[in-house]
Amino acid sequence: MQDMAQRRIALAFTEHERGAPFQWIPGDSPDLACSPDEAVDVVLIDNIHRWDALKIGVNLRAIKRILRAGGLLRVSTPNLDAAVHAYLLDWDGSRCESRAAYFNEWWRTTKAQFLFNEEELRRVLREAGFVDLQSFVAGASSDPLFWDAGSVDNMLLVLEARKPRMPV
Repeated sequence: MQDMAQRRIALAFTEHERGAPFQWIPGDSPDLACSPDEAVDVVLIDNIHRWDALKIGVNLRAIKRILRAGGLLRVSTPNLDAAVHAYLLDWDGSRCESRAAYFNEWWRTTKAQFLFNEEELRRVLREAGFVDLQSFVAGASSDPLFWDAGSVDNMLLVLEARKPRMPV
């Protein structure tokens, strides 16, 4: 019988979780075509913002294909609403000479191709066929495996979703 801890996690698209019980796959352009159907229980992504608008749907459908029925997808990404709020209201002039410089520095640091707010991320996850969407603060999760996973950051949007247990 296969050890449950070994089959719990198979994929992670996150640089900072690389040493954890995850098999790490670079998230900028994951190649999931050779991954077998329903091979993994959980997928963790923390750089979905590096996918351009064309890759998002393709990658999410590929992830759904490789997840087992009921499998968990956890996505954390810079939150567009938080970034706009910081740009409009939180800039205090201490790090950059202007709000525009502050926002552009943040944008370059994230290497973002596409930024999500919760509404948009929920939409693309539902369109890809995921269900049971739940929002979490960074470090919290429906699965103990992800408790304290990642950094606590109020600029992050964290959603978890499941592959349906029964075909839709």
